[in-house]
Amino acid sequence: MDQSRIELRHRAAARVLAFNRRELNLSVLMHEFSACSDRDVNDLLDLVEHEPPRGGFLGASEQADASHMNSIEELIAKLAGRRRAS
Repeated sequence: MDQSRIELRHRAAARVLAFNRRELNLSVLMHEFSACSDRDVNDLLDLVEHEPPRGGFLGASEQADASHMNSIEELIAKLAGRRRAS
């Protein structure tokens, strides 16, 4: 993998973490990576964009929410080049 792709993947992981901390809005995040062709980055953005609502009548169950968040965390770890803590 070339250095520019590694840097792109690291930046995507960092930007999604910033989004999760409410430091960045979704439209900015999506626009920043709109031309990205990296499958893992696109998969991560898809998970973020389609995060199910939590709680309430139409919200995801705790188990579904935990599974979704686990998928996001795994991709962030992969893109950042590190293993996720269990």
